[in-house]
Order: sequence, then C-alpha cells, then structure tokens
Amino acid sequence: MSDTSEEVKLIIALFFVLFSRPLAYPSRVLAVKTLRVEFGPRVIFKDLTFSIGDKERIAFAGHNGAGKSTLMKCIGGVLQQNAG
Repeated sequence: MSDTSEEVKLIIALFFVLFSRPLAYPSRVLAVKTLRVEFGPRVIFKDLTFSIGDKERIAFAGHNGAGKSTLMKCIGGVLQQNAG
C-alpha cells in the first residue's frame, strides 16, 4: 500500500487549478493550516496546508478513497479533524 498522505498532497498539487488573474490586493477566502485527519491507524491528511484567494477557482479530483469528500467535510465542519 502506498503512502496515502503523499498521494493526497500530489492530488491537490496536480488539481489545484486557478483560473483567475492575479489581483492587486488578493484576499484569502479560505485557509487550511496543518490539517490532520485520521481514521484509526490510517492517516488521511498530515500537515495539509493551502489557501484559496478571492475569485480563484479550484477543483478537487482524485481516485476513490483519496480524501476529496473527507476534505470537504472538514472544511464544512461536518467532520472533526484531529489537528489543524
């Protein structure tokens, strides 16, 4: 089995797509800092950090079980994170 946290970092790095032009004074709409999520012994996210600015568009894509829905549930407050 491969390292899940590294897969998630790679997925987010590959699919964090920005469609906006740079802003003179960009404002942060969402910031995630050092997010950690575990299910038993399985680490889903470890030290996940990113921010999304005003008028930026993003896409989360990945294979089944990569953590897309888990990330959205943590951001939305539906799922409690272990840290971050």
